Amino acid sequence: MGVKKTGDLVIAAAAQLTFVQQKDKFTRDDIAAEMKAAPIFFKQNMIGNLTATLNTLTKADRLNQSGKDVYALSSSERTSLEPKLAQSS
Repeated sequence: MGVKKTGDLVIAAAAQLTFVQQKDKFTRDDIAAEMKAAPIFFKQNMIGNLTATLNTLTKADRLNQSGKDVYALSSSERTSLEPKLAQSS
């Protein structure tokens, strides 16, 4: 997965949580922790932009919000990511 923007890293973190850790839902803190676990891509200012990024990704139907600070990959995003992840393994 190419990571160029905060949104890309959020989706990569959500994919890690969904496909590797097998979590259907995860918190904002879970996403932030996974972002920080990718030091090559992570920049501290991304945390400051995280709320806006999560809102943008939710409006774009890439993430679903199921409660306060609780998210999941949307079904369309899961469908989009599965072949990309299969190619990289």
